[in-house]
Amino acid sequence: MEDLWLQTSGLERQFYQGLALAAGAFLHLERKSLAGCRKLLPRAIELLEDYPPRYLGFSLREFVETLAIWQARVELMGALEQIEFSPEMLPPLEAPQNTSARRPV
Repeated sequence: MEDLWLQTSGLERQFYQGLALAAGAFLHLERKSLAGCRKLLPRAIELLEDYPPRYLGFSLREFVETLAIWQARVELMGALEQIEFSPEMLPPLEAPQNTSARRPV
């Protein structure tokens, strides 16, 4: 994902950067680092929240809503001082439709 982020520009660059930051946030969470997750997750949401509901074939609105839910969960984990996470807890992502299109759909 980071390679796509670095090789694109404009809206696509911001889109891929947001996805990379979201992935990094969950990697931090998997490694029990709330601080890392707390740093990256809000930034990912900020980068992705103003895109249309579908972008480059990806159900982005649903994804951003899921990130916001996880941000609240991470804050609760911090308050309870208890981290409970495994990648299986995340909903499966829908594969982008019409990946040959390089424009918003």
